[in-house]
Amino acid sequence: MIKNNLKTVGRNLIRNKSYTAINIAGLAIGIAASLLIFLVIHYETSFDNFHQNKDRIYRVVTAAKTPEGMQYGTGVPLPTSQGLRIDYPQIKVTSIFRNGGQISVLDDNARVLKKFKEPDIFFSDPQFFGIFNFAWLAGDKKAALTEPNTVVLTQETAEKYFGNWRDAVGKTIVYENKNT
Repeated sequence: MIKNNLKTVGRNLIRNKSYTAINIAGLAIGIAASLLIFLVIHYETSFDNFHQNKDRIYRVVTAAKTPEGMQYGTGVPLPTSQGLRIDYPQIKVTSIFRNGGQISVLDDNARVLKKFKEPDIFFSDPQFFGIFNFAWLAGDKKAALTEPNTVVLTQETAEKYFGNWRDAVGKTIVYENKNT
């Protein structure tokens, strides 16, 4: 029975070549489009899923009308976070500023041991760690960034600067000739 059905289908496919080609092309395009949409949605929703309150974290962006049309940017003016804290005291707000520059690692006698050119250095305020959940290897998350000239390093960055991340706590690095 199945053998006869397959023969009939095969004969019809051969007899109607253009109709078959259109159907197969449409099926292939539909499957490819579905896979592409799935991959894009999966990629876009895969970021920062480890944060406890990921469904309550939002990013404020800038929308500006220009002669070329609407322009959207990731940055907002620095006073925006303070204004949001004043106007909406019930929400947690943090600022993140990105810059590049030179990092110098100092020894105990304030002599430069190594220099690194870093394209991405992020600056933030103490509220950052109240919103985002990151695993800590050493130090106190509640006291992080509360004092001027303090820094939080990832394990990878601490190992890059100091060789062993355990040696990084209490050490001094200099950003653009300013102690941190």
